Amino acid sequence: MTLAQWMDLVLSEQNPLLPSSAAMRVYLRAGWVLVLLLGVTWQMRAVAQRKGQSFSALARVAPLALAVFCMLLPGDLSPTYGLGLAFNMPALLSVMLCIGVVQKHVLNRHVDKMPAQRWALIYMALGVVLGYALLLDTLALLPVQLYAWGFSPAALACALLVSVVPCIVLNPLHRGNAWTWLMPTALIVFVATRLPTGNVWDVLLDPLLWLVLQTYLLIKVRAMVRQR
Repeated sequence: MTLAQWMDLVLSEQNPLLPSSAAMRVYLRAGWVLVLLLGVTWQMRAVAQRKGQSFSALARVAPLALAVFCMLLPGDLSPTYGLGLAFNMPALLSVMLCIGVVQKHVLNRHVDKMPAQRWALIYMALGVVLGYALLLDTLALLPVQLYAWGFSPAALACALLVSVVPCIVLNPLHRGNAWTWLMPTALIVFVATRLPTGNVWDVLLDPLLWLVLQTYLLIKVRAMVRQR
């Protein structure tokens, strides 16, 4: 194989590996159920804190019961149907973040804290920039087809290289840096399952996560301006 043929193979987005339609349907519902579980848990915990009460065992079980109920509802009766129409499929990274937070607040298990604030903000900003680039690509305002490139092996390799930078710079054995492995783990799961869509950008970002990242960054910028 010549160098030109190898480059064409690596950069080509033709004939991508895609998950089965059944796996995509199951992932769509299960992913949004986890996101709903996180949202309900977060709100119940916030209400309990405002009232000065502890997060009781009943409050931990109730979101789980609601999530199972939403999972079993058929068709468009489930809230996951509307979420899927509005935000498509949740990114693997979103699902893994929800699993980590739910594990801490619902199952009352210890989860390590977020990595160094600087690295977290850097990757949040990268996510926001990626979201705007994909939006411009959707509107056909970019000279390249960025989303289509996400089906190529080269895009996956670039995403893996970027994702392991914090793991290399920060001490990966430090308990406070365990969250730095979320992105590489999500990409490894993608390689094994091709979920959610076979496109690497859908592993790292979805419209809801993009909106959350923008909101969080705006809050942080506003706080920094007030401090100054």
